[in-house]
Amino acid sequence: MAVLKWCVFSALVVWASVGHAENKTVTLTSESGQLVLQGEILDFDGRNLSINSEYGAVVLDSTKLVCTGDACPNTMQKSETFRIIAPKSVADVLLPALIENFALRRARDITQTNDGAVRVMTLRTKADPDRALIFMLDTRDDDTGFDPLADAQADMMIGFRALNADEKAKVETQNPAGLGQARSFALALDAMLPVVAPPNIMKSVPLENVLQSIQETDPNTVLHPKTSAYLVSNGYRILTEQISTDISNDLYADSLKLGVVPFSDLGGLQVLDVTGSCGAMPQMSRRTIKAGDYPLTVPIYAHLAPFHHGPQVSEFLEYLASPAAQMVIQRAGFVDQMLEEIPIAAQGDRIAYAVATADAGSFEHVQAMLKDLQNAYRLTMTFRFDAGGADLDEQSKSQIERLKGLIKSGRFKGRTLYFVGFSDQEGDYTANLALSQNRAATVLQSVLAGLDGTDIDIAAMKSMGYGPVLPMACETTDIGKQINRRVEIWARASQ
Repeated sequence: MAVLKWCVFSALVVWASVGHAENKTVTLTSESGQLVLQGEILDFDGRNLSINSEYGAVVLDSTKLVCTGDACPNTMQKSETFRIIAPKSVADVLLPALIENFALRRARDITQTNDGAVRVMTLRTKADPDRALIFMLDTRDDDTGFDPLADAQADMMIGFRALNADEKAKVETQNPAGLGQARSFALALDAMLPVVAPPNIMKSVPLENVLQSIQETDPNTVLHPKTSAYLVSNGYRILTEQISTDISNDLYADSLKLGVVPFSDLGGLQVLDVTGSCGAMPQMSRRTIKAGDYPLTVPIYAHLAPFHHGPQVSEFLEYLASPAAQMVIQRAGFVDQMLEEIPIAAQGDRIAYAVATADAGSFEHVQAMLKDLQNAYRLTMTFRFDAGGADLDEQSKSQIERLKGLIKSGRFKGRTLYFVGFSDQEGDYTANLALSQNRAATVLQSVLAGLDGTDIDIAAMKSMGYGPVLPMACETTDIGKQINRRVEIWARASQ
């Protein structure tokens, strides 16, 4: 029997109409008649059909098959619906801006309506008005978890933290078996900023004080009413209690008050430098937020249910990673993830700190690092880990895919990429040195695993590690330790 080749889509919408049929079993026959499959329908997006066959769950192009059985879907279906649940700041500002730009670039008309609390944005083309892509944007401010993904009430949920292991297992268990894993990626970046109302003589605040204020909701600290926000890197939660409806007025009325607000909603407030007792702490900028160096960076995660989405939704998901979408993210006030390159000459402060704090045992590694990275540029893409191991965090996993795409696109043609590992300062120096080298090698291998068989025009990729010799932050907090546990990516023209 011949083997029929089919196209499998990586991500897609829930098909509801099949669920109305009592008997979901169908028989699928290829055009040549050489392949016959029977099974229960799991999902249909208007073209691609998922069935639970004797070989497990498979996804087939229905236009290449003859379907028999009461549950066979209408393959002429043209509309796709994509329901997204997101926090208010994302649902009201960022998502509509992205959808509108996507429609503009695809020459589609948009109509907007409200279905109760749900904002409905419908995209159509003049040439084929029956073909529609319908976005349903549902605002959810409270942190009630990600049950809607598991219960098929949402195709995507956006939040300020990664799915934990129990949530991920629940989503994958309750959705149709065999359709893959729940997928997550960083849609954009934000950050929490300590602020005061100008003119205020206060110029800086210790990181420990900011974290304490966030945790304890100090009466002299006004928290921005942006609910469900998390400082993902260390688990500190921005409390959902709305202390003030107008943070600017409150700060202007009391010059002794400290505010904590998102970068995306800064307004005209005065940002304070974040300091540490050791004297080293990356200051807020788009670059330090992109690289995850700023201690209060907050990734905005998009979580997809393991359903198969139709071609229109898949096209939108691909658009979200494009440079055009990143420009929209920046214009909407959030931090984009477009890659920037920072010359070593622009990193004098942290290198000077590394030299000043090096002892007799570590100074040779500082010298080796500076020699190895001479004339190289640091990329604003950093991989970070849990304590004491080489397991990447959720944001870093999505960056692996971004880096693979950039390499395949020819971004680093003729250049050498260096995967440079660093550790925190806890524990034995020699062990930390080995750990940093292991982390760098882990990231490099993860990237290489996705490039097999691909013609990559790149000079070389190398991994190296230098232990704790280039700290980014003071280690008096868990946040500081995690910032220092990292693998940086550097690029240099081949010599």
